[in-house]
Amino acid sequence: MQKILLNILTYFSFQSRAREFWYVAPEEIANVNFQMAKISPYFRSVIIFPNDSYKNSYYLKSIFKGNNFFSRIQSYIVGPIFLSRVIKDAKGVIYIGARGFLSSKIDSREWEFNFLRNKGIKIVCFFTGSDIRSPLLMRKQYLLSGEANYGNVIPRIYPLFESPEYDAKIQATARVAESFADLIFNADYDQASYFSKPTEDYLYFIDPSLFALELAKFDSIETLKILHAVNTPEIKGTNLIRSTMSQISTEFPGIEYIERIGIPHEQLMLELGTYHIVINELYGFMPGVFALEAMAKGCVVVTRADFQYEKQLGEQSIGAWVIASETNIHLVLRDLIQNKKELRNIATKGYNWANQFANANVTGRIFLNKLGDI
Repeated sequence: MQKILLNILTYFSFQSRAREFWYVAPEEIANVNFQMAKISPYFRSVIIFPNDSYKNSYYLKSIFKGNNFFSRIQSYIVGPIFLSRVIKDAKGVIYIGARGFLSSKIDSREWEFNFLRNKGIKIVCFFTGSDIRSPLLMRKQYLLSGEANYGNVIPRIYPLFESPEYDAKIQATARVAESFADLIFNADYDQASYFSKPTEDYLYFIDPSLFALELAKFDSIETLKILHAVNTPEIKGTNLIRSTMSQISTEFPGIEYIERIGIPHEQLMLELGTYHIVINELYGFMPGVFALEAMAKGCVVVTRADFQYEKQLGEQSIGAWVIASETNIHLVLRDLIQNKKELRNIATKGYNWANQFANANVTGRIFLNKLGDI
């Protein structure tokens, strides 16, 4: 039905000769869609699957949220409508994640990508995590390194993720992307998948207006404020972080531990700069977007990310944050608390690294140059 609707809408719609716009679609993941769309006046954002954490304005956006009956029906109808609008003047479509305008459950976007290819529209796939990560391959990484990762954690909570059927879905997503996309962005180690050729390095697009090196909070610390903020606590190590902080708080006076789970992004950004330490997650080998936002605000970030494994981070990342895993999180936090004088230096290194390698003013130019080559 979606294909029939799309073909009818396309037949009766006017196709512009000037194809100058890049459309960023179809969902919001970690604010990537919104921030990427801001890097050029020729970028337009399209949201079929809204994210309640973000109150952004988009060029096209569906109304219903969540996974209820009305939202599913709407996405089924809105997808072809939005795609018929996009192809009028699209130079290319940048897909954030593994979803498409049309349902991708059957063919992993193959029909949709072929439809765009036949109209001369460029395709870019930008993967962000579990949309392309193979738990099976991540499990193999764990067996080789002994370091826990998402391949250990997610299947414990969602057994489907270690099934052959799920891995076949990831393989299909990678195969279709590789067959049709002009560019693919992915993190090699942290998002291990089934690409047969090298992909482009993952890029962050952190809002330039966030960057403010707020170091005065380190001058005289009476109460050390530690934040852990997540939307998916079950896979980020939140239970372990919570129990660790409970122990830490009894060992050391003057500690204020705050958890923020599922709160709006805008609210979180307003208070972020007041924290000394931000604990990101314990299983990802790339810093999460929130970790970069915390660095931009001059916070000391504690996370699992490590150049030793994810080479895309570059040697310059060493020292930009404090590496912690599920086996040493208590020791890492205790060391930071006992050496408060070092916090300012770590925060400064993190800010400088984020500003140089994750600021959208910088990464946006890199991204535009990549698009210019296709």
